[in-house]
Amino acid sequence: MQEKKDEDADFGVVLAQPLKKGTPLPFRIAYGGKDVVVNEGGQNYYPIARESWYPTRPRAWATTRPIACNFHVPKGLQLVATGTKVSESSEGKPQPPSGRPMVPLAVVGFNLGDFTMKEATIPGKLGDNLSIDVYVNNTAPDSLSHLSDADLGTFSPKSMLPAQLSQGQVAAQIYTDYFGPLPFAKVALTQQYACNYGQSWPMLVYLPICGFLDQTQQHFLGLRSEDMYWKVVTPHEVAHQWWGQTVGFRSYRDQWMSEGFAQTSASIFLQITRPKAISHREFWKQEQKLITEKKPMGFRPIDVGPVTMGFRLSTRKPAGTSIRISSIPRVPISST
Repeated sequence: MQEKKDEDADFGVVLAQPLKKGTPLPFRIAYGGKDVVVNEGGQNYYPIARESWYPTRPRAWATTRPIACNFHVPKGLQLVATGTKVSESSEGKPQPPSGRPMVPLAVVGFNLGDFTMKEATIPGKLGDNLSIDVYVNNTAPDSLSHLSDADLGTFSPKSMLPAQLSQGQVAAQIYTDYFGPLPFAKVALTQQYACNYGQSWPMLVYLPICGFLDQTQQHFLGLRSEDMYWKVVTPHEVAHQWWGQTVGFRSYRDQWMSEGFAQTSASIFLQITRPKAISHREFWKQEQKLITEKKPMGFRPIDVGPVTMGFRLSTRKPAGTSIRISSIPRVPISST
């Protein structure tokens, strides 16, 4: 039973007879649509249906399961996904790579575009090397074409690829030394169309496109007031491969620990990679400010309620942070 798509896309199944306990009942569900990604121009695609494009269940982040996916990719585009690619073939029209995770996963995600990729390797003590791959689009989306009209040069994501690769590689090395190796053999960092947030899925990290702008372009767009955000967004999202993916959380009440450990990991990154402690101190000064300063409605986030209430605290009262670091799409709370 299913209502109209725009009313309620969920469906229910009424069985012909009650099941006996322990009796397996397989279901095959076929569905389709064109609302999974949005074409932003220049072969930039934005995955918007990040949770609903594949079957899932409540409390998905608390459970893992084996998942196998087959993708049919238009010619000229590349697909980066969670899991490990086990085969790929080209038939002149579509390219169907098949990915199968090395370990059971809680969620499945992908990114699509015309990418350039560079790779770095972190050697493992037992030969279990970790590959850090960075994928950036070869051309800019339509929304950033006006930068050239402002005499700010042509936005080229590829120019910032080495910097993002270096940050990802160094962050992963630091976290491996501190927290131990990942159960994954690779982590892909990908440029996504969204400007103001990043997300981290198993083996797949979405980085905001504005992190691939140079400082002059960021200043033109009014983004330099969040300078600390751009210093930590990549190491923060990489840290979620440990905190949020390798170590998960049972419910929304525990999610704050995932964000907290990721932020702490980002501060360790600053402490180790900066010759002076200025950035490290500024980071924690800003963290304190985010939770203690009054927002437009006169409330401080620290006073709204216990952090274990998770997304239930995400109301207009503590709102006001212009840029957030949110890595778990099921719960739209800020890094505060």
